[in-house]
Amino acid sequence: MSAKREFPEAGKTRKWKTLWERVWRKIGEIVVVTLTLILVYYLLAFWGVIALIMAGFAKAGVILRREAAKKDLQSRS
Repeated sequence: MSAKREFPEAGKTRKWKTLWERVWRKIGEIVVVTLTLILVYYLLAFWGVIALIMAGFAKAGVILRREAAKKDLQSRS
């Protein structure tokens, strides 16, 4: 007799086991991709904030230099 005839449930449990393994693997892939996208999004947002701060400081530096030049010209005249 073959194993399939003696234990028909063994084949069913193997099918369910492989099905669950595939489902969990797919869930794992989805979780990894989602976390990667979230991480990249926040990393780019963080660098964007840093770039905005640097641009603000650069603009403030230009304004301060312009004001200092105006005061220097006024004090000379």
